[in-house]
Amino acid sequence: MRRTSRFATRPSGVLLPPSVGTARRRTRRVHRGNDDEEAPGRHRRWHRPGLRGGLALAAWLSSGAGTAEGSSTTAINSTITPQNGATGLDPGATVNATVTVNNPNSYPVVVASISPGSSDATAGNCPAGTVTTAGLTNPPGTIAPNGTQTYTLQAKMAADPANSCQGQSFSLPLTASLASAAG
Repeated sequence: MRRTSRFATRPSGVLLPPSVGTARRRTRRVHRGNDDEEAPGRHRRWHRPGLRGGLALAAWLSSGAGTAEGSSTTAINSTITPQNGATGLDPGATVNATVTVNNPNSYPVVVASISPGSSDATAGNCPAGTVTTAGLTNPPGTIAPNGTQTYTLQAKMAADPANSCQGQSFSLPLTASLASAAG
């Protein structure tokens, strides 16, 4: 048996490492199939290892990091205006007083509460607190963006008001608490 070097030689006598040799010298034939089962008239199929068809893909991967920015609006306070005055206030009487709450914001809101009110002193010397209203908690309804909603409060005059309270107009400061209803 003849011994061969694993290095290929050039005609000049220079030894080349196996990676520079020809593909023909580095491949071997491998029979695919069983010799006993070979069909008549068919040739043996030979292939060279590593020379099969296929597709290789490579991708460069990367990642990124950063931030997103945004800014929120600032809530605009609503106002409460009388819709119709509570007329017919007599000593000890209770009448309806209707108020309108507006929503100047760009989102819908609900009224969480309207505070109880108590009248200020009048220019005619009627003392403060002569007329009062009960508050409202969680009244029904949603106020649309830039919309209004009307609410009815019960206004009551004191049972024994001063004589100077006759023919007076009363102002009752109220506060409404609103919550966004964006959904």
